[in-house]
Amino acid sequence: MKKYFDNKSIFNLIKKWKKELSLVVIASIILSVIFSSAIFITPKFKSNAIIYPINLSTYSEESETEQMLQVIQSQEIRDNIFKTFNLGKHYELDEKDPYFYTYLNKELSENLTFRETKYESVEIELLDKDPQIASDIIDSIIYFYNKKVLFLHQKKSWEMVRITNRDINILKRDIKKFMDSIKNIRKNYGLLDFNIQAKQVSKNYAKGNISNELINLKNNLAENGELLKGISTSLESKRENLDSVRREYDIHFSDATYPIRWLIVVLSVISSLFVSIIAIGFIENKK
Repeated sequence: MKKYFDNKSIFNLIKKWKKELSLVVIASIILSVIFSSAIFITPKFKSNAIIYPINLSTYSEESETEQMLQVIQSQEIRDNIFKTFNLGKHYELDEKDPYFYTYLNKELSENLTFRETKYESVEIELLDKDPQIASDIIDSIIYFYNKKVLFLHQKKSWEMVRITNRDINILKRDIKKFMDSIKNIRKNYGLLDFNIQAKQVSKNYAKGNISNELINLKNNLAENGELLKGISTSLESKRENLDSVRREYDIHFSDATYPIRWLIVVLSVISSLFVSIIAIGFIENKK
């Protein structure tokens, strides 16, 4: 049986039908160019950015890059992008469609990708028919991400402010209790400082200067001296803890009110400038 698909047969076949095959090739080229043109396939422009998680703190076993991915891919940031750029209209979707929101998310997901790089950063890439929109959306994603991270930092800082403030109040109550206990011991037993008074008693006993008052002091030291010493040590420890917690409170409060401080600075500068202009005007007018 003759083989129709050996090399010789194929060559002869092409030679016999070369005109027809040439027309097929030319038609295929023309049709491919037409159907791949902007009339049928909308060209898309790519915009990308690489960001590093330098403004995140690790609160769990996840890496900072993994936390950044969770935040930057959140639905909250997507919703901000939808609203800012009116993407439903941009993607030519029907807002009255009951599945409008689903289609909107699907359309963005098909054009937007996030990729963790080997350098512990995140690459954002967006495709869009409008190059300016593609660039603006990337910039807005970064903006909304930073805004969200700032909010999370402030939320965490305010929580730490609340916790440290609670600890400060607890330490203040403990310090007051210790001070009241020391005050009662001093009032009832005449004990002021265990170490100093113990030396005085020993010194007077060695010299034979023994009196009823000295005997009472010796007995009081024996019965309540160690208690006074223990409470005094605990009091000093509580005071040190209070100083430490207060410093921690100041740091968290400073972090929580950071934007407010900037507002205060700006308003102070404007107010100072305004007052200075009035003063200069008054001086010039007086001259």
